[in-house]
Amino acid sequence: MSTEDSLYPPPDTNRFEGRPETIFVYLSVEDLSSGEEMEARVERAESDSVFSLSFGRRPGLEALDEQEDHLRKGTSGATGVVKFTLRTRSGEPVPTGNYTVNVYGSGTVTQEDGDTVAARKFFVVEG
Repeated sequence: MSTEDSLYPPPDTNRFEGRPETIFVYLSVEDLSSGEEMEARVERAESDSVFSLSFGRRPGLEALDEQEDHLRKGTSGATGVVKFTLRTRSGEPVPTGNYTVNVYGSGTVTQEDGDTVAARKFFVVEG
């Protein structure tokens, strides 16, 4: 995660000082099945609200600009980096709080609702 839009993943950030308008998420994948559907969801710990991200289909924070330009197809699936952005639908800076981003798809961690988590990342936005 970073506030830097880069061709390759910049150093990972877990804490953002100030409220960024956009957070770039870089997800490294290995052997991702072709046609694999991925969905990102983010939860804010200091709030009762949960924002679901289905690449722009819900209010609150939304995931935009999914890019799979850096994926190479291999015999077992695609490998490389998927990049997407997190920002508020209103264009306001991301609210302060502790966040968890879960990316669902092929993975090993199953939640109570049966969804499978392929990747999980925690980050903090400070005011």
